[in-house]
Amino acid sequence: MFDDFFIRALVAGLGIALVTGPLGCFVIWRRLSFFAGTLAHSSLLGVTLAFSFDINISFSVLLISSALALILLKLQKSTKLPNDALLGLLAHSSLAIGLVVIGFLSYIRFDIMGLLFGDILAVNKMDLIDYDEKAFNEVKNIMYQSYGDTISFNTLLDTLKHFIAITGNNFPYPKFEKQVLTQNLHNFNEVDMIIVSPNEFLSAAQELKSIHQMDGLDVIVVTTSLH
Repeated sequence: MFDDFFIRALVAGLGIALVTGPLGCFVIWRRLSFFAGTLAHSSLLGVTLAFSFDINISFSVLLISSALALILLKLQKSTKLPNDALLGLLAHSSLAIGLVVIGFLSYIRFDIMGLLFGDILAVNKMDLIDYDEKAFNEVKNIMYQSYGDTISFNTLLDTLKHFIAITGNNFPYPKFEKQVLTQNLHNFNEVDMIIVSPNEFLSAAQELKSIHQMDGLDVIVVTTSLH
């Protein structure tokens, strides 16, 4: 059912409408629509700061939004400007600062429209359904206690999890074989990811490419041979 990107976008849009519809009515009823827009514009600054300092995006956006709300309260008490003027000043100031920060992050490819409004067509299955496969993207080392042949540890059981116990330290490691031919990739358009694979693993590379394309990434696979 969720193999088509349009179906995924439609389901995501309906879900968002069900959640934000009543919330939007409440915001308008409380006359907070301009305030909500100010916080939305400030989120761009939160995202850029998260990339700059390598911190969690949600935490950074929450921090910037909270700081903006406190600044608004301070300005309301210290100035005689109307609330609409203060909100407009804060909204455009935070948006402008966020764009300036983006300009300095030249090593990261930014989609400005994606950061501001998102891209509903890029919704994937994992955004709609809580797959168990998510755990494989969040591998963590768990602190444990050992008592003879028994190992005990504490963890949350809010979702299904997979655990792997590994012993020893003699693990395989990469080693140099031969020089790889230089690849001329100038004829390709700008892409999000390049997968370099020998011919023996080409089918696996194509499968990996399909997985990343489901996440909305533009991916190409190039092959090479050893000499």
